[in-house]
Amino acid sequence: MDLNNRDIFQYVLIGFFITMAVVAVILFSTVRNQGPTDEEGNVLLPVTIWGYFPEEVMRIVLDRPDLEHVTYVEFSRADFYSSLLEAIAVGSPPDLVMVDQGTLRRFQDKLYQIPWESYPQQTFRRNFVESAEVFSDQTGIWALPLSTDPMVMFWNRDIFANSGLVEPPSYWGEVVDLTEVLNDIDDDQTINKSTVAFGEMRNVRNAKEVLSTLLLQSGVPITTQIGGTFEGELRYLRDDADEPPAHTVLRFYTDFADPTRRVFSWDRARPSDRDVFIANDLALYFGYLTEYSTILNLNPTLNFDMALMPQPRGTDRRTTYARVTGLAIPAASQNRAGAWWVARRFTAPDIQGELGGETGRAPVLRSVLAEPQSTVYWSTAFDSAIIGRTWLDPNPGASYRSFLSMVESVQSGRQSISQAVREAERELTNMGQ
Repeated sequence: MDLNNRDIFQYVLIGFFITMAVVAVILFSTVRNQGPTDEEGNVLLPVTIWGYFPEEVMRIVLDRPDLEHVTYVEFSRADFYSSLLEAIAVGSPPDLVMVDQGTLRRFQDKLYQIPWESYPQQTFRRNFVESAEVFSDQTGIWALPLSTDPMVMFWNRDIFANSGLVEPPSYWGEVVDLTEVLNDIDDDQTINKSTVAFGEMRNVRNAKEVLSTLLLQSGVPITTQIGGTFEGELRYLRDDADEPPAHTVLRFYTDFADPTRRVFSWDRARPSDRDVFIANDLALYFGYLTEYSTILNLNPTLNFDMALMPQPRGTDRRTTYARVTGLAIPAASQNRAGAWWVARRFTAPDIQGELGGETGRAPVLRSVLAEPQSTVYWSTAFDSAIIGRTWLDPNPGASYRSFLSMVESVQSGRQSISQAVREAERELTNMGQ
């Protein structure tokens, strides 16, 4: 069959386009498989993350084309620190690790700090909730925030309704008044039903967090770190105060376990406060946002709801304590650029929203928190995240024991309130050295 010049040209042109299409597919597949690159064309992935969020949750979050070369390894909190030290010692650390306000100080000398030049401080403060600022200092960022788990108030709707009450308390003064209405205590001081589980440590699941909330609401920073200097700051004194606010907080808290006080509601003979709440014998329980699902699973018929933590009257700043988690880069990481890219990717709105939905935690990104919510859970979660504050805890186990000693030494009369606060402050300072 004879071919004229026009036919030959058409076949050549078709062949050219087919060849270019094949080349384009190959190039696209190669770039996609390699993942993102830096300005010089260097491939930023793969990246390995170590953390303590459930692996099945992180697998869902990582199911994205641009994160297909990111690997997540789940550890228990108990094994995390020792495993990281061992990996650093043998020269094979992960590229990113999860930290929170209770582990940052311990890990700090093993982390790479991102200077403010790489992520301006103004941008950081504009993008993230205030509790996330625990991951930064004067010179830069130790971790990019990931999620937050704020303290909230759970309240028993039936106990309130049976007493003709329609709303939970918004202020601590209202909690005090409720003790005269909701407490059920025999003449021999046997407690049948309680308004609130305050005054003790050993059978109050989140006693340290409750005290932290009260202290932060009173303007007490609890600890400070300026440069390399770490100090306890429990005796912080406002200009308008006659005594350190921590004294008032400790007195307020311990009064609820003092049988001579009208607010007496709790004692050491009671079971754990969350168990009592689940058993329908405690009106108010203060816990982390993520405890909602646990309470619901333990007693599906419990008629309870969730609200913001009560506040002091007259305050111009609402506050609740929050546990905040971030992603940090080990100083020994062999792929800091890739780790930084992935950490920033986790702060994107799509991941922030999905991570919150999968973990029950609240996002840390202000733009996501600004979105209106239709359920009580997420409305309370978002509002609590916005007002969440925290403090740099040098050693969570040791600081709990300091708070325990502070409370029980006042209860027993071994120390005055001022002596107990001074001793706890000294111990916090020593922990951070």
